[in-house]
Amino acid sequence: MIGRHARRESSWEVLVTGATGGIGTALVGALTAAGHEVTAVGRDVGRLGVRGIEADLADPGTLAAAGELRELADSLREEEAAHGIRVTTVYPGATATDLLGEVRNAFGSPYDPEACIRPRTLAEMIVWVLNAPADSYPCELSVLPSPR
Repeated sequence: MIGRHARRESSWEVLVTGATGGIGTALVGALTAAGHEVTAVGRDVGRLGVRGIEADLADPGTLAAAGELRELADSLREEEAAHGIRVTTVYPGATATDLLGEVRNAFGSPYDPEACIRPRTLAEMIVWVLNAPADSYPCELSVLPSPR
């Protein structure tokens, strides 16, 4: 998930990729509740009630290979800094979503949602990044489930 955000007084304009998945939906809700302006990228974004860009991020024609995403974020971070736009890359650990359950099931791996991060928790961590003091710039956020 890559977020691009520009500060406007006490709120941000935020671009959320993967906005219609389990994590993205929770994030869009948390961001709008916190007063931020959200542009959502994903499938069926009209149901989210925010400005949207339709894209199937699972379609290879829509999105570059996963390894290229880090390069894209690094490039955006460098290019947009002069314009006051921050780019923060989020690396979530196992998050309790239907998709993770399906993937683990397909590979015969156990899935315990209680051992995962809740989507709402991850969304709150991302909102926390947006509220970071102006003299700091969180470029990356890695969030792992707490040990049991």
